[in-house]
Amino acid sequence: MFRRLFRRFTFSTEKQVDYYKLTDQIMNAQVENEELKLAIQKIIFDMKSVTERAYQFPLVEQVLSSVKSHYLCVAAVEQFVGSMYTPKNEQITQLFLSHAKKNAIDEHEQLNTEYYLAYLKKLDASQKGDQTKFDESQHQLLELANKGNKTAQHLVAKEMYKVAMNMMQSKQRKDREKLLKEAYKLFYDCAENEFPHSYYYIGEMAERGDTPGGIDLKFALECYLIAAAYENPQAFFKLAKFHRDGIVCERDPHLEFHYTKKAAEMGLLDAQHNLGVIYREGRITKKDDFKALAWFTHAGNLGFPLSQFNAGMMYWEGGDKIKRNKKAALVWFEKIQKSGMIDVSQQIRQLAKEIEKEIEEE
Repeated sequence: MFRRLFRRFTFSTEKQVDYYKLTDQIMNAQVENEELKLAIQKIIFDMKSVTERAYQFPLVEQVLSSVKSHYLCVAAVEQFVGSMYTPKNEQITQLFLSHAKKNAIDEHEQLNTEYYLAYLKKLDASQKGDQTKFDESQHQLLELANKGNKTAQHLVAKEMYKVAMNMMQSKQRKDREKLLKEAYKLFYDCAENEFPHSYYYIGEMAERGDTPGGIDLKFALECYLIAAAYENPQAFFKLAKFHRDGIVCERDPHLEFHYTKKAAEMGLLDAQHNLGVIYREGRITKKDDFKALAWFTHAGNLGFPLSQFNAGMMYWEGGDKIKRNKKAALVWFEKIQKSGMIDVSQQIRQLAKEIEKEIEEE
């Protein structure tokens, strides 16, 4: 009902079409275009204004008062992050969180709402470079973890694990082991208390040998299977790897493809790149250059350098249903060069020569 009601107040269909058309133009052009950018910004501003006005209707206020706090928290995250379909809107984020706090009916929901408040506060502080606010939110999350909030515990464990992974010097070994031990304990406690997302990290720690029992690949596989059952994209990606390499299970190209595709469709960039490679090679599924380029383009637009490189090469070389487009290839390589992730200076020079030669011949 909440979503149906909101649709009544969305901006006009004409503006939606304009917005999506312009977005597609920017994504497909692969070039800096200030005119298009300004047009996009104007439409996004219009969308935000209309959306904010929509939430001022008394009926909307009434509906928000009846929505469960958890759903409002999730909606708040969506509004905070933003997307092509839902532009980032801090005002509505705060509105959702305010109602979530009011609608929390028991201690569990109150703690859950407090978690989202602290989590989004931390994200906001990180984006704005506000160290004081960041430290405050971090302290709030630690307090929530100590109170037994599993989401906060999971987040704290993730950060401990991340810090430990960056402690590679020998003099930090004791601190690293201590952090890993504490992170594993928190992950395990979360998993035992029906927080399935922790299973992925338990599996990764078992695969790396960072658990009290050392390397345990069978246990890692079991953990990935549990996490995948709860739609964890990283777990699907790990399962693809296990079935590709035959790690404590039989090699199975069909499952490798299935799990890679699943992870890619859920937005994991590594999986999107690998799926592009799978379609490009035609090793475990029918070769499809068009789909390969589509996945490379998608991951490349999100900044994945290997996908950018592959997209550039495909435009340069051409393929089945893919026309050669040296200018598009050059744009991809120049984008990579700007990022500094891969040295493509040789490819750029060669492409520039070929394009110049073609222009002269015309």
